[in-house]
Amino acid sequence: MVRSMKVVFLGTGGAGAPPGRAQNSILVEGENQRLLLDAGPGSGQRLREYGLSACSINHVLISHLHLDHWAGLFDIAVQAAARGCKPPQIIIETRLFNDFKEKILPLLPRLYRLGEGLILPVESNRIYNLGEFVLELSPTSHTVLSFATSIKLAAGRRLVYTSDTRFHQEIVEFCNGAKLVITEATLPSSLGDVALESGHQTVSDVFKYLNFVGDNTLLAIVHLTEESFSEISRISLPVNIIVPSDFTIITL
Repeated sequence: MVRSMKVVFLGTGGAGAPPGRAQNSILVEGENQRLLLDAGPGSGQRLREYGLSACSINHVLISHLHLDHWAGLFDIAVQAAARGCKPPQIIIETRLFNDFKEKILPLLPRLYRLGEGLILPVESNRIYNLGEFVLELSPTSHTVLSFATSIKLAAGRRLVYTSDTRFHQEIVEFCNGAKLVITEATLPSSLGDVALESGHQTVSDVFKYLNFVGDNTLLAIVHLTEESFSEISRISLPVNIIVPSDFTIITL
């Protein structure tokens, strides 16, 4: 039985990221399986800098179809082609599949268009056994269809990646019981109205999670912009909220 998983923050910025941060990509490693949560611009380079390549990745889960969450797929596919290996399987929610197939797949290298079984549509709110990982998706509240991801090990340890979302009751309920919650803070606290309109969270929204998740849950803030990061750098964070840099590693 797999007893732990390693979480590597490859890209912790969103669009408008602070200097030195790639966009939206988190690597989850089991003993013999690796899954990327989103593949934003720079994620392929971050993989190489970490010492891996596309040939080392089993799956890439795309949370939604905004560019800063999938554009790294092109680099990943080129890596696989150059090394002569099969590219990672793309996991995507069924309601996103048709748009992905029509609008994004034609932009990717031929490897993805011709390969059998390289795209796996999954339904939200269903449990999928994915090798070492147990996977579940749940809708978030964003300006486009977007899905939070739960990954659980057989040993019971669980992480949740909210991706892009407004703060709302359903998302914190989905996070309940997770050892690690990776959530976004796109905007500074002063722009709460803008956050609601754009389907994002502010820095102060992240603090609201503390009222719902347990004391043993660690919150990691990603999808940073220069403005949200500037606010975070000026305040004192509780011990169970962290701001990972690119290449920060957490073992669950």
